Amino acid sequence: MVCDPPAHDAAAFHCQQAAEKLLKGFLVHASIDFGKTHNLERLGRVVASHFPSIGSLVVAMQDWTTWSIAYRYPDLAEPQAEPSAEELSRALDLIAGLAAELRALAPPAVASGTGGVDSG
Repeated sequence: MVCDPPAHDAAAFHCQQAAEKLLKGFLVHASIDFGKTHNLERLGRVVASHFPSIGSLVVAMQDWTTWSIAYRYPDLAEPQAEPSAEELSRALDLIAGLAAELRALAPPAVASGTGGVDSG
């Protein structure tokens, strides 16, 4: 399905949310309390200090924090241009990379999608 005009604002919001949840997933995996925050720069700094191999992914996402409010709550944020289709495509690639890195940390049964539960 294609939106006309494209819903880049909504896509940006969901990219920020996905990145936030993935970063928090790394922190949960490391048993690190991250408090209540949506700030990707702050979360990313802590994640990168414990998982240096994903530092470049994390740094590339740090400016997305504003995406969590700029389009959902426009009265609360500074006006901001919507990201382009190319920026959003790059965001999806970064999110996929971060998700793959987090999945790689999971125990084999969880990583394979079976969850260790007998389905029969």
